[in-house]
Amino acid sequence: GETLPLWQSISTLTNGQGEIEHYIYVFHDIRKQKILEEELKHLAEHDRLTGICNRTRLYRLQEQAINDLERYDTPFSLIMLDIDCFKDINDEYGHDAGDSVLKALTDVIIRQLRDSDEVGRWGGDEFMLLAGHTHLDGAIKLAERVRASIEATSFDDVGSVTVSLGVVEFHRGMTLAESGKAVDEALYRAKRRGRNRVESLPGDT
Repeated sequence: GETLPLWQSISTLTNGQGEIEHYIYVFHDIRKQKILEEELKHLAEHDRLTGICNRTRLYRLQEQAINDLERYDTPFSLIMLDIDCFKDINDEYGHDAGDSVLKALTDVIIRQLRDSDEVGRWGGDEFMLLAGHTHLDGAIKLAERVRASIEATSFDDVGSVTVSLGVVEFHRGMTLAESGKAVDEALYRAKRRGRNRVESLPGDT
């Protein structure tokens, strides 16, 4: 009752006149190989510490979202966040504690996401959220929920942690590089304005 992946080889047996008399079929169970291939694929597209998407996977998801925008006029927005003063956490409590914060913070973020959203680790303590089917105002509300949830969470050994978030809506004609630069600018706007806040760029509607 189980479907198995098999590798099949076929050989022929001939008689003294070179005529084919028999065929030999050999089947090899390649379940372990397929499992290994899936594990390698997962590692190539997911962050090892948190288990969520890595930057490579996020790029692919953004490309798909751009295709949907161009073909079906399906909107999407980007949210970038990073942990306020994360270096201080590592310096005071150690990198193991910092890793624990990253994993726990990931769980908090995931609980706030909808089915149409994706989150990935962009690098270090930076995370990127792809808010599918979402204009700027909806993405700002999502970002504020994430911010408030993180602020309300007590993290083991560290206590309270805050994050800053930048939000942009992807518009037709933008490139991945341009959207990445824009959301990065929005994030640092939040940093400059005091941290623990959500910011978008002026004029982004």
